[in-house]
Amino acid sequence: MSVTTEDQVSRNLEYLSPGILRENAFLDHPIIRDEARLSTPAVKAVFDVVKDAVIHRDTGVSFIAEPRFGKSFAIDVLEHFVPQSFPNLPIYRTNATGHQNPSEKAFFTDILTDFKLSYRNGASAAERRNQVVSQLVAGAHDQSSDCVMLFVDEAQNWHENEYSWLRDVTNDLRLDKIRLITVMFAHPDLLALRASLIRRRTDLIGRFFLHPRAFKGIDTFQDLEKILKMLDDVNDSEFPLETGISYSCFFRPQEYLQNGWRLHHEAKPCWQAFNREMKKQGGEYEIGMRWLMATIRSVLCTFWEYEIGKRPDIPRNIWQDAVNRSGFSESLSPLRTPRVKKPR
Repeated sequence: MSVTTEDQVSRNLEYLSPGILRENAFLDHPIIRDEARLSTPAVKAVFDVVKDAVIHRDTGVSFIAEPRFGKSFAIDVLEHFVPQSFPNLPIYRTNATGHQNPSEKAFFTDILTDFKLSYRNGASAAERRNQVVSQLVAGAHDQSSDCVMLFVDEAQNWHENEYSWLRDVTNDLRLDKIRLITVMFAHPDLLALRASLIRRRTDLIGRFFLHPRAFKGIDTFQDLEKILKMLDDVNDSEFPLETGISYSCFFRPQEYLQNGWRLHHEAKPCWQAFNREMKKQGGEYEIGMRWLMATIRSVLCTFWEYEIGKRPDIPRNIWQDAVNRSGFSESLSPLRTPRVKKPR
């Protein structure tokens, strides 16, 4: 990680001054490209569970979240941080795909595609399964590991057959003394599948979703403030790399460097804007990372436009306007169950 110093930032002022270099960096910025990956409090909680799963060689852990709460975001971050704790652990990822007519052949074809492996067009389901198993075995042997991690996104799209085929893969790997650790992220629909299997397919329950855990959105002011602080801190968010420029500094350098402004100073109006929309639905809801990052991007772009002279002022209701544009309000359907407030 880089360490921010005034001299370091000064040496990279070309990225903070008008010009083609700054314009190009803007277009490539992780905030603009929706590629910002932060180790949020929710992701850190997931990481602790995943870390324990590796240590204890659990066969599977599962996390449940509402749409747009950042399930794919969490996998992206975990793919970065898990190797830092377990450098010899091979990591693979697949996106669970639902099919109108599921088949074993389609199941393993999807996995091979996600692994970016080619396959023979006429290959049978068994051949494609063997190819998946061979890849996982090779990955473990290459890194001298006795286990392999598989991230599964949108895991609610698989059903009993798909999990049975995945179980077969775990059994094949055990013949080579390799443990497959499956880490699944899913919509709450997965709980309905679990309920239907709990009395008759304990083999699948025990392997893949024995204790589903909630993957939470942002439900406290403190967590929101922590996330905004990460965008101020070059150790958590730096772009361009090796410049000592944090994400928030890049978008509002004059205020950041000359007047001590920080994005986390905006935590209160940000929190209030989201809460106004929650109250309209008559309950307390959690904020998904998708909505928060869309809101932050909108606000930072407004600051950017103001500093380069494309707008005359900063709107008084900048955060409320950004929350409205994010689509957060539309996501709070009356059919969704609000977060229950705990009694004091």
